[in-house]
Amino acid sequence: MSSMSGSGGSPVQSQSIGADSIILCRHGTRAALYTSWTIGNRGCRFFRCGVWEANDCSFFQWYDPPFTGHEKEVMTYLVQQKNNMKYKIKGLEENAMSLNEDFKILKEKCEEYESVIKDLQRILEVISKTNQNM
Repeated sequence: MSSMSGSGGSPVQSQSIGADSIILCRHGTRAALYTSWTIGNRGCRFFRCGVWEANDCSFFQWYDPPFTGHEKEVMTYLVQQKNNMKYKIKGLEENAMSLNEDFKILKEKCEEYESVIKDLQRILEVISKTNQNM
């Protein structure tokens, strides 16, 4: 596996590590488990200094064995699909906002037309009463 860049990892929130798998960094604190999203190591998990943001001791150790070519292809495909879905969701959200604005405009126009219809109904009643009295 190639080395990981500083911005390519994300913490694994729900990863449970057995008591026999506790890894300590050079500070003697429990190393944090991250997932790499760099192109060469997508989906591969690794340990890193548990306090790296405050005082990095440069500890790094892979958790997963190297992926095979097929596993890398599958991971690349899945990441592409995820990105495509994000793009589609963004487009759908924009469409939804536009439709919401269109709905508001149409609702206002309906309210205006309802007011005009009521006015016309009143006028029609007056005309009808006038015709009855003649």
